[in-house]
Amino acid sequence: MIKTNFKPKGYNSVSPYFIVDGADRFMDLMKQIFDAKELRVYRMPDGSIMHAEMIIDDSVIILGNASEKYPPIKIVMHVYVPKVDETFQKAIEAGCEVVEAPKDQEGDPDRRATFKDFAGNMWSVGTQLAGFHSISLLNKIKAPASKVYQTLIIEKGLSEIWTKNLKVKPELNFINEFDFGESYLTKMKITGLEKNQKISWLCIESDEEWTGTTVTFLISNEPDFTEIRLEHAGWREKTDYYKWCNYHWAMFLYRLKNYCEQ
Repeated sequence: MIKTNFKPKGYNSVSPYFIVDGADRFMDLMKQIFDAKELRVYRMPDGSIMHAEMIIDDSVIILGNASEKYPPIKIVMHVYVPKVDETFQKAIEAGCEVVEAPKDQEGDPDRRATFKDFAGNMWSVGTQLAGFHSISLLNKIKAPASKVYQTLIIEKGLSEIWTKNLKVKPELNFINEFDFGESYLTKMKITGLEKNQKISWLCIESDEEWTGTTVTFLISNEPDFTEIRLEHAGWREKTDYYKWCNYHWAMFLYRLKNYCEQ
């Protein structure tokens, strides 16, 4: 008996079917966020999309323009991606609505985020953290939390504790640039600013071991001191460079303490 293929090569057996107002716009959005590739597109005489298929990594999604017979339907999707913070940022820059910013949760092996697209579909994106490593440090500073926070968001403060050659602004989505005298700049996108409490960066350009990692500063005001927690997350391996950076982040917090306590 000759075995025949019942589906196209490379297709999965179960695929979501998106029915949206604005299928062309939806396809462009999938390309922007997930680097999706077109597989097959069939159009109506008026040029609108009757049926289209795209592939995201190893999975096929199907979509078409809404009509009177097939009205738009909102669905919820989950997608695993290599770098959840980068994917989430692409979605927000493409006009999607924030539902939940990227975060880790105790007991969950994935880092997750959620956004909503223009058609009302909800997207949960995640990256498995197993196999990834973090640098986690803590220091106690005898200075107000406001001073510690301010030092970490302005050029004057960061130039005193990290590098003199920098370009920094305390604005969400601004890309801070730090020059350490290497053949490249280290560029950190500001992904979170919570006054006197939290600062989040996404490394979009630097040494290859840093690119795609995140740096978070958690600040809490205790009765007699300010507690500062630093986490540099997303390391793929515990290399010698990882160990070297542990030392230098510790020195960063040491200089932060000395500066703020002056």
